[in-house]
Amino acid sequence: MAKTNLETEPRFKEMLKQLGFKKSRGVFGRNEKESIMELRFGHGTYGQKFVRYYDCMYSIVYPKIEALADSIGEYVCGPHGQIGYLTPENRFREWRLADSDTDEYYLHMINDIKETLGQYVIPYMEKYSTIEAFVEGVESGNISRNFFDSKAIAIAYVLLGRKDDALHYLDQCIEEQKKLDIYGKGVEVVETKGYRKVVYFPQENRNLKGLLLFSEKLKDKIGHRLSRC
Repeated sequence: MAKTNLETEPRFKEMLKQLGFKKSRGVFGRNEKESIMELRFGHGTYGQKFVRYYDCMYSIVYPKIEALADSIGEYVCGPHGQIGYLTPENRFREWRLADSDTDEYYLHMINDIKETLGQYVIPYMEKYSTIEAFVEGVESGNISRNFFDSKAIAIAYVLLGRKDDALHYLDQCIEEQKKLDIYGKGVEVVETKGYRKVVYFPQENRNLKGLLLFSEKLKDKIGHRLSRC
């Protein structure tokens, strides 16, 4: 087992502190006016002794979006992903750290992480640090659909006073999921060796089921809000 733990090493924590991030409950966070920037560092060994391969996930948390979601019993997440996909290479990025590494190599690695965060990750999170910017990023296509929760954007619309847009967006997402749904549309029968049949039933589209339930909850929440105005 590798001795060096990147997350607890003083010089690594100091580097992140200089960028405005403080560690709490395993997450390095930085508070903005409407959001919290979060960095999570994880590692794997690929079966190698005394070696760790570190990668980093980013996420932008909007407390107001999460609070509204929580009020209807839902969990949502804003823009998030592996930081390598925010770089020009647009691929998974990780750093190798071994017990046998020199101090010079270690400092070089920390500096490389710092440059990656400073040049690409932090500017991206700052750009979409407000709820309005989050919505604009989604509408413009600058935030890939692979890197945000559709339920979060629906709530963002509601918080911006754009109720009709929220419902229209959810309807679009539901229709897209319906096109992917094959549950209940028959079974697939595979014959084996002429005397035995193996039957496969299509799996339920849980994404569709979740969106339908969320849509009803949100409509109910909006209705209650309007009745109190």
